[in-house]
Amino acid sequence: MSSTGKLRFPGSLFTSRHDEATVVLRRLIEDNHNQNRLLYKEVLHNHVQHGLLAAYCLGSSGARLRELYSEEIKELESREESKREKFTTELVLDELLGHKENELDFIIYFEQQRSNPGVHVQEALQYWILDREKEFLPAFIGGYAHPLIMFADAVELGSSMLAFDALALTATDWSPLTTLVTMSLPPPETSPSSLLEILDTIRNDSSFEHVVPSPGIQHIAEILHNRPATTAIMKYLSIGNEYILRPEFNLQVTGEMVEVAIYLLMCTHVPGAPAFDFYLNHNLTFVNCLHILLPVFEDTDAKKTLLRTYWLLTILAFVTQGRPVINTELIQSRDAGPSTAEWEEIKNAALSPIGTLNPKRIFDAHFLKAVHIMHTFGLVMEGIEPLLLAAAQRFVAEFNNWTGFGAS
Repeated sequence: MSSTGKLRFPGSLFTSRHDEATVVLRRLIEDNHNQNRLLYKEVLHNHVQHGLLAAYCLGSSGARLRELYSEEIKELESREESKREKFTTELVLDELLGHKENELDFIIYFEQQRSNPGVHVQEALQYWILDREKEFLPAFIGGYAHPLIMFADAVELGSSMLAFDALALTATDWSPLTTLVTMSLPPPETSPSSLLEILDTIRNDSSFEHVVPSPGIQHIAEILHNRPATTAIMKYLSIGNEYILRPEFNLQVTGEMVEVAIYLLMCTHVPGAPAFDFYLNHNLTFVNCLHILLPVFEDTDAKKTLLRTYWLLTILAFVTQGRPVINTELIQSRDAGPSTAEWEEIKNAALSPIGTLNPKRIFDAHFLKAVHIMHTFGLVMEGIEPLLLAAAQRFVAEFNNWTGFGAS
């Protein structure tokens, strides 16, 4: 299994920090791993580690983390409710990819891979993600990229347990979208000046008319079963992929990508009626995944796969959510630079039930993660920190619930 190093998995956060919140975070993530399924109600994803990590990074105490955990697990399903069909070979695993009823089998298989004394964790991860014939990296897109999100959480924590859970989730959520991540693309028809320009062109493309009956990423299949829509998706995937792979961007997350994510979250509603689309919010999460994972992969092709995955998810969600008008004037950044005190106010407000119509939002993993990501990028994206601060202030002040679900 040994091969040239293409993946640098970091050391564990839990070995370097021993304060109460960190100890509680570790224990709760392990409890979730041992007791709860990765999926519940067949298609919904267990977000416990995602919400706990966001709350922890925003400054939650150990007691608050326990409260969040108690809320998050209420709807989850026990591992004991999963089907068990023991298999021991990689060949059998490949035959069952995408069979959600075998979720527990995948979990057990990858736990055995991790605990095998003859296997180095980093080498095993590289093998499954990059080196085997059916590499898992392109398949991280399955389940609306929740394997990608879980692997990014694993890297952020340095948790090999979560990393192998991400492999199990990849096997469970294996999706036909994997083909779009790996297949050859047609030559780009145009050379855009920005990502927003591409999205605006998509908004005006009649190929998508009447394809999606209502909002929700459950309608991605309907897009891909419509020939004109699929052809258009491939066209815009090619155009956007060529754009984000420009040499000057150096296979990195750009301020423009972060701006687009902020605009999709904050600037797609009717003026005067703030609304926050659940699926468009995930674009911010996907950009954060790139921020965490691109430095981990030494392999250029792996970086390109991650970037193509991000852009494919961007255009698919934009189409399923009705190709909304992006009105960037709905959020105005100020000229003065933000202060540390202002970010602390935002983080405290996100963790407080006071002053909001929905006190339960303090237990909403996606709300907490959005605030955490805006703060994270505010620390590293100097040129757009005023925009990020303005977005975070508005988001914390106005968010009550998510929109964008539509009918199944």
